[in-house]
Amino acid sequence: MEEKILKNAIEFYKMDYSKGIDTALKLEQTKLTYQRYFISLVTAIGTISVAFLKSEFLKEKSSLTIESLIGLLLIFSTILGYILIRNLVSIRRQAVWFNNAIIYLRSILIEKFELTKEFPQMKEVPENHKHSADYITILLCSFMNLVMLSSGTILLFGLNDVDSIPLAMVMVVVILFYVLIHYFTIEKILTTDL
Repeated sequence: MEEKILKNAIEFYKMDYSKGIDTALKLEQTKLTYQRYFISLVTAIGTISVAFLKSEFLKEKSSLTIESLIGLLLIFSTILGYILIRNLVSIRRQAVWFNNAIIYLRSILIEKFELTKEFPQMKEVPENHKHSADYITILLCSFMNLVMLSSGTILLFGLNDVDSIPLAMVMVVVILFYVLIHYFTIEKILTTDL
């Protein structure tokens, strides 16, 4: 009877381990896909902006200038970029959880069958590891998002139409607003234990 329980427990561990590995691999692929989406978004916005600047579109005097149109485009892309970054944060947390679950199951099996000499123990990944490539990538994407938001705001208000002091005040408010959103919805979540 005890042998049957052990056999069923081993099958359960194998199934759980296999499912965990599949999920961790899918999360890694999803994370890379979202990073590609963000890079594509930035590249597309840059290409469209250059195309607008070189075209004859909106050259005559109108209330909407090419610069303000590019500014609106940059602000809209900042919103899309923020959504992609938030998804990256969520995927990173899930990937860390599944990787740690795999490491935990592996360590239990190694201890249970006394295989410590054959298989070395692996260290669990800390949830709030600030030197990981994922964390640095998310911070870099968020910084690029802030640059797009700042550039979009400057272009939207117009470089020549607004005095430098009011524009500087608006920029301080915009940057402070984004930094607060980043801190409470990205940084705090990344550094909170699961």
